[in-house]
Amino acid sequence: MSVMKKRLFLILVIFLLVQVIMLRLPTAASAASEVVYEPITTEYGIFNRYNYKSLGFYRYYTGFMNFLIQ
Repeated sequence: MSVMKKRLFLILVIFLLVQVIMLRLPTAASAASEVVYEPITTEYGIFNRYNYKSLGFYRYYTGFMNFLIQ
């Protein structure tokens, strides 16, 4: 019974170490500098919901998305 307890304890310790490593990994890989947001621009202007009023932009965007899906 003592050997089984040792194995269970070892498995628990390894599991906890893996969890700690996985929790710390994103903070180690994150950018130290400020992230700059750059909007997506197309030939019809900056991509936002208001550009759907433009029929040309709508055709351009749906054609591009259909190309990506294929």
